Amino acid sequence: FDDYQTQGWQALVMLTRSSMHSPQVLRQKLSQWTIDYQQHMAVNRLPVNLVAAANVTPFTPQKIAVLVPLSGRYKRIGQALQNGILSNLMAHNTDQELLSFDTQALGASNAYQMAIDAGAEFIIGPLLKSEVTEVSAIESDVPTLYLNKLLDSEPNATQFFFSLDKESEAIQGSEFLFRHGKKQPIIVAPNNAQGHKIAKKFSDSWQLLNTENTEFYGVEAFFYKNDKELKKTIEQLLETKNSQDRINYMRLLVGHKMISETRSRRDIDAIYLVANAKQTGMLVPSVRVSISSFAEQIPVYVGSGGNDRLNYTNELNHLEQLTISDIPWFIEPPAQLSPLAVKKLWPSIKQSQLRLFAIGHDAYGLISMLAQMKFFPKFEHDGLSGQLSLDQQGAIYRKLSWARYSNGKLRQIR
Repeated sequence: FDDYQTQGWQALVMLTRSSMHSPQVLRQKLSQWTIDYQQHMAVNRLPVNLVAAANVTPFTPQKIAVLVPLSGRYKRIGQALQNGILSNLMAHNTDQELLSFDTQALGASNAYQMAIDAGAEFIIGPLLKSEVTEVSAIESDVPTLYLNKLLDSEPNATQFFFSLDKESEAIQGSEFLFRHGKKQPIIVAPNNAQGHKIAKKFSDSWQLLNTENTEFYGVEAFFYKNDKELKKTIEQLLETKNSQDRINYMRLLVGHKMISETRSRRDIDAIYLVANAKQTGMLVPSVRVSISSFAEQIPVYVGSGGNDRLNYTNELNHLEQLTISDIPWFIEPPAQLSPLAVKKLWPSIKQSQLRLFAIGHDAYGLISMLAQMKFFPKFEHDGLSGQLSLDQQGAIYRKLSWARYSNGKLRQIR
């Protein structure tokens, strides 16, 4: 291309990126572009997706229905989601009407039909996987943002999915370790169906990242049944028990006055944990004391399940140098709406429920963007629960933030 054609393409890319949030603004800028570049090769045949995006109608519902459990065993998480939605709606000072339906009392399908009968123009929910599968099979043209994943089925054009996805966290964990030069990570996870699934996602992602690595040997996975097994699992993966057994044998041969030092494996350069906060608090010190005194400490990484910082009042020095991934709201909270401020409003809310508050807050914020996001894979929205984008299956991808404990405090890293 000559300079004129190249400049035209560059200008088209820039205006697309700057105005993808608003079809109206995009139309205006495209109109100006056709005037500025009347002789450009694309002036009469703009990309089909770009033309479609410029003419899409954003969702602007006046009646929004929320389908969450507001009674029974899931009452607290349903309330956290609802409060998150309400907080964002009130911040926008809008005259939109919010209709709430208790899926626990009504049943998911019945609640969905009642929302449609009440005139809902956009629906958020339901929450549970079984409910999502059930409701997504109902024929409807009302745009719906489900609060969980859809399994084994293709969504239609008005179905979107938004969840706290643990498998995605593990994939992002593998990508983060790869980006920071790790060569031989291992993963430690619960010995249950979800733990094995997460470990496989981590391993598969690591294999894809290492397709050009001729010395790639895969990822070792270690599984623990319960909290009591954690220390044994760490000893097993670091092979310190084998070393201690050899020392004990030598002592039998040469006497107990023998000077010895337990040795640990030297080939591991990262440990990725799938654990809750209590288990993380047990595992991290176990790793530290199991490493040989003359060897470098192995860095430990954990997903959001291992971060319960907001519920602690004491120092967290036992987690020193632990690296975590979590929602940006916990790591870099905005001044106007911090997790601690929400916790003051609802003192009994747990950190896990605060994550659902963030999902609810973001779910409302996404309504006006979803129609446009379908046309722009690089359309990203900075939400409380992550940097949000939409994939081809209608699922919201949440890019998490990373932080490391240093001197008892959690500090953001890139």
